[in-house]
Amino acid sequence: MIKSKRVKGVLRYLELSMGFWALEGEDGSKYELFELPKSNEVDGLVCEIELIEMDGDTINMWGRPAKVLQVIVLA
Repeated sequence: MIKSKRVKGVLRYLELSMGFWALEGEDGSKYELFELPKSNEVDGLVCEIELIEMDGDTINMWGRPAKVLQVIVLA
């Protein structure tokens, strides 16, 4: 069974390659996000995200790829 995890941090839109959404975790972790709801696409949004880490790398080579399950806005 695949386990999800919750990470608190800040959403960032990074303009590398074609641009992508990322989470900079307050613990220093970095995730390239997939399936982030459009309503949460706000650069600088402080939130907690429930995610599933995905295997492999992406073309962006920035953090771990992760599928978003839920976003909780904190501020």
